[in-house]
Amino acid sequence: MSFRFRTVLVGGARIAASRNGLVLMALFAAVQLFSMLLVYSAGQVYVPIGDGLVGAEGAPEPGEQLPFAVGAVATALATLLTSLLAIPVSIVAVRTFVGGERDRIPDPYVFRRIGRATLSALVADVVVFVLYAVAFALPFVPLYWLLGELTGLALVGVVLSMVLVGLVLAVFLVVSLLFVTYEIAVRDARALASLRDSWRLARGHRLRLFALAVVIWAMQAGITAPTLVLPGELLPTLAMVPLASLAAMIALAVYARAYVELRGDPTGLGERLNP
Repeated sequence: MSFRFRTVLVGGARIAASRNGLVLMALFAAVQLFSMLLVYSAGQVYVPIGDGLVGAEGAPEPGEQLPFAVGAVATALATLLTSLLAIPVSIVAVRTFVGGERDRIPDPYVFRRIGRATLSALVADVVVFVLYAVAFALPFVPLYWLLGELTGLALVGVVLSMVLVGLVLAVFLVVSLLFVTYEIAVRDARALASLRDSWRLARGHRLRLFALAVVIWAMQAGITAPTLVLPGELLPTLAMVPLASLAAMIALAVYARAYVELRGDPTGLGERLNP
């Protein structure tokens, strides 16, 4: 099966603008705002400590900046916590958009194997991130042996070529793994199986999926661009949250319609979502 650009884009935009889309956008924005506050707070000044530790050798003074290692661990834990909140929202959104529900989110979309799906999606996200990093870094491996051989413009040209190759490999993976979350949310795939199934689903359609992704990326940039001209530091950050959430829901909805078209079995997908 293939997909039609107009059908996918229009259908995705319409369902994202529905009541369910707006509710999910608001919920996603709330999670993202909480995430920003939590991660920001994790790296801020040291919380006043009890009298038993004040003045102890090596203990931070009240109000002192957190040590880097402690701040890094706190930020990592805060990021993990917010991921565990954001992933279920994304899973519910994927199920809703794939199912085409506009006015009411059925209970199975929210509760069916949500814990297992969240864990699988978290593991898959980590694996995908590592794959992206490896794909981008792989072309730079020969640079270790070339550093002593090349200088000046030749070295710059080689580095730029490696960057280009790394970007191409990373984008190829992005397009191939677009439907990892969809496989987990809709078909209850495990983490590694979702990568395999997304790869198979994208096979033969990568150029069209890349073109669709470019449209989505341009749309997301256009929606969030106004925040770049807002004054101050707090106002752009606060304005970015709802705009980024809107862009994220539109992207999920558009890719959901592409997923349905490529799967070519709306009835079967509906039965999986509503067992």
